[in-house]
Amino acid sequence: MSSIAFAIALLALFTTAHGKGKRSIHSHGQPGSAVSSTDLHRHRRGIVGQDTRTPLSLADMDLYPFSASVCVSEDNSTCSCSGVLISKTHVLTAGHCIKEDGTYKDLAGVYMHPYSGQYLDLGISEFFTIKKANIPSNWKNGEKSNHDYGLLELNPGSDGIRAGQRYGFLSFGYNQDIQLSWTFNTFGFTAPDLQKRSDPWAYKSYNTLYSKSNKELYHLLDTYTGMSGGPLYFFSSTSNARVVYGVHTGWSESVSGDTINDATYNRAIRINEYRYTQICGWIAAVDGMGVC
Repeated sequence: MSSIAFAIALLALFTTAHGKGKRSIHSHGQPGSAVSSTDLHRHRRGIVGQDTRTPLSLADMDLYPFSASVCVSEDNSTCSCSGVLISKTHVLTAGHCIKEDGTYKDLAGVYMHPYSGQYLDLGISEFFTIKKANIPSNWKNGEKSNHDYGLLELNPGSDGIRAGQRYGFLSFGYNQDIQLSWTFNTFGFTAPDLQKRSDPWAYKSYNTLYSKSNKELYHLLDTYTGMSGGPLYFFSSTSNARVVYGVHTGWSESVSGDTINDATYNRAIRINEYRYTQICGWIAAVDGMGVC
C-alpha cells in the first residue's frame, strides 16, 4: 500500500468509527484565527506532546475531589464516558455521552468508585440508575459541537442515599475573566476497549489553556478516550475552592496532505452565564437552588 493510500485509510478509520471513544467532529482553523487550509478533526484521544497524565489509585479515589468522579456506562461492564457530580443528584457530562449521531444512548447508569486496587472492577462499585437526562436544544436538534454538554439526574442508591451525599460534589460556575495562564485540572476514566489490562483506568491531568471563546475552552490538559464528559475545573489555593468552568469533550489533531499530526489542543465546553443559568434550572427542578 502506498503512503498516500495508507494515510487515507488511517484517516477514514479515525473519522468514521463510532461507539465508545471513536467519535469525530470536523472543525475549521485554529481557535481565534482565520480559517486555514488545514482541516482539524476532533477525536477523544488527546495527548498533547508528552503524556503527562497521572494515574489515580484506589486511595486517590477515596479522596475528594476524585471521589466525585463518575463512570458513565452503556453496558454495565465498561466506562463509555466520564462525568462529575455537581449536586447530590446530578452528573455533569458531555452531550455526546447522552445523544450521538441522532440517537439517544441506552445508558445503563453510572458507577461510583469503580476500582479494585489499580484496576477497574465494576463489581465492587456502587451503581446509580439514571432518572432523567438533560441536553440543550442545540445539541438535541442538531448536535452542534459547541453545545456538547448535558446533565444526568440520578436515582438514589439502593439504601436511599444520593450519590453526592456519599461521595461529595464539585461547585460549578462561570467567570468572564478566565485567563490563559490559569492552571486547570481534570480527571476521568479510560475506555477499556482501547486500554491494556495492565494499565491504570483513571487519570488526572493539569495544564493551562491554549485559547478560549465565549462557548469553548481550548486546553492543553492530556486526556484519553473515555475521559469525555470529565470536568475542567480551577482550584484556588487562597479560598481552597474547586470550581468547574468547563466540560471536556474531545481534542483536535491536524491533517495536512498525507500527514496526520498529534493533537494540538483539547476542547471543553465553557460554562458561560447562559449555560450556568440553564444547568441551575435543571437542578432546581429537583434539588432547589441550593447549589447555585
